[in-house]
Amino acid sequence: MRYLGIDMDYRKNCFILSQNDYHDKLAEIAIVRENCEKDDKTTPSEKMAMRRLLGKLLWLSVQSRPEIAFELSRLSSRIRISDVSDILALNKLCRYVKSDFSALAIPNIGNPKEWKLAVFSDSSLSNNSDCSTQTGFLVYILNMRSGKSSLITWQSQKLRRIARSTLSEETMACVKGIDHAVLYQGLLEEVLAIKFPIAALTDNSSLIQATYSAKSVSDKRLRVDLTYLKSFIDEQKVEKLVWIPSRLQLADCLTKNTKISVNNLRECVKRANLSDILPYISSNIIDTNNRRLRSE
Repeated sequence: MRYLGIDMDYRKNCFILSQNDYHDKLAEIAIVRENCEKDDKTTPSEKMAMRRLLGKLLWLSVQSRPEIAFELSRLSSRIRISDVSDILALNKLCRYVKSDFSALAIPNIGNPKEWKLAVFSDSSLSNNSDCSTQTGFLVYILNMRSGKSSLITWQSQKLRRIARSTLSEETMACVKGIDHAVLYQGLLEEVLAIKFPIAALTDNSSLIQATYSAKSVSDKRLRVDLTYLKSFIDEQKVEKLVWIPSRLQLADCLTKNTKISVNNLRECVKRANLSDILPYISSNIIDTNNRRLRSE
């Protein structure tokens, strides 16, 4: 069955959302100028072609290909000052999309009483060309017994506020992800009449320390964000803030373009299983030296 350009199939007790026919029709941008260099500015017609292709790729990104969200965000912000190298990067992204099967797996996650919402959040300080900070998050429904999971929302976006430290940017990324998770938490609880706890996952140990410490940070603006984060925990909307190693941080590819992180997320989206993080979420131990939640 096809709906709004998305093919929906059901096999092996799992729904598969794919857009292969859609991405096969994508065409690269032709550069008709002769003897142009990579740093040559784009023409108005080339800018228009870039906007068209970016729009098509954006539709793909928000439906089934979260791993291209960062590169799309980066290229979209450069349209006004774009040069030939940006066209080449956009064409490369188009080729990558067409070279791989577009699929988002939604398995039977099992008993809703075993579900939990898992929020992966990450950021990269001043990594954009204009020195702005990129943040990203993913929200999963996770079965705490089997590890089966379903990705329900994600985002990669430039931080609208200037971040002065890694702790500040990581806090804002985490809060943004939790905000979205709380929305889905409310919807699920209204429909199923079951409480769904939220686990926020970060690879930044300073954020764990600042959240679970009674000592205030020196940055007064950051205190507001941390207080907001702590309020989620105090109100039991968020069950815990959990440290995970960087190799398990799936939101990493939403803030930087690295092949390893892109492949990690792509595989997790296809196999729909997060068994690797279950020991970290299940642990209730807090390291008293740095207040970091860790596995047994």
